[in-house]
Amino acid sequence: MRIRGAFKVAGSIIIVLLLLFLGCILVSKPKSPPVMQSIHEQVKKIDYSDLPPVSYFTARDGTRLAYRLYSGNSDKVAILLHGSSGSSTAMHALGNALKANNITAYALDVRGHGESGIRGDIRHEGQLQEDFADVVSIIRNNHPQAEITLVGHSSGGGFALKMVGGPLGTCFNQCILLAPYLNYDSPTVRPGSGGWANPSIVRMMGITVLNRFNIHCLDNLAVVSFAIPKEIAGLTQDYSYRLWKDYKASDDYLKDFKNEPIPVVIIVGDEDEIVYADKYAPEIKPVAENVKVDIIPSVNHMAVVSNERAIKTILRYF
Repeated sequence: MRIRGAFKVAGSIIIVLLLLFLGCILVSKPKSPPVMQSIHEQVKKIDYSDLPPVSYFTARDGTRLAYRLYSGNSDKVAILLHGSSGSSTAMHALGNALKANNITAYALDVRGHGESGIRGDIRHEGQLQEDFADVVSIIRNNHPQAEITLVGHSSGGGFALKMVGGPLGTCFNQCILLAPYLNYDSPTVRPGSGGWANPSIVRMMGITVLNRFNIHCLDNLAVVSFAIPKEIAGLTQDYSYRLWKDYKASDDYLKDFKNEPIPVVIIVGDEDEIVYADKYAPEIKPVAENVKVDIIPSVNHMAVVSNERAIKTILRYF
């Protein structure tokens, strides 16, 4: 009887601790950080009057994935991946410049952003990789002889690195990473991402623990919030756990650099507020000496995809 009673007490304690653990996860919602004005002041300088209409691909699960097409007349194609919180509109200045140089550009709304799927979330971890494989297959069918360059900005740069370092790497001729966000613990990233993102560490760690036990019922919860103005439509305020896990570089991003089957270029401004421009080369060169790092003076995080000098630098690599 005493042993049975002890088991009941232990069971009750475990249940209480589990409920407390789940409660901490549920109440630990990330708070929106103060608006990062330098980012949005740069965005407001872009002329969107000639923004192409939204078109759609259909992913393998039937979801329509949005993109904007900038049609060129050469045999060169670029796939443009926006940064965290953004959408295809963030790549408009670059898309226009590529089109003006007869390079066809597909600027994507990555699922969970813009007009693709449920904003701030995906259905399961790994879905962005599936989507990207579908999109690349369609673009390759549309342009069977084209040279394809993958261009990713910020978190989109980290995701691009992950894609090129994996099975899809040989689908591309080169990869251009614009101020890529490599990982929260990378020496290239400023503390707190320079104020751009505010994560809920408690929620991230808690859901990570649950995932190790194959429990995914809380993967839809928001774990990071971005420093965006709420009055601007089209931006994504928060990322769910599974979107945060998907839309970034691999945890072992140096291995991806080492395994890249194609030329990789990093372009970053020396006034970037989110990353340290001068720390990419010391971090990456020891494992991938062929990766080129091009630092542009007087350019910040968003200017690298819209500033005239930055765009001229990008075009040189085409």
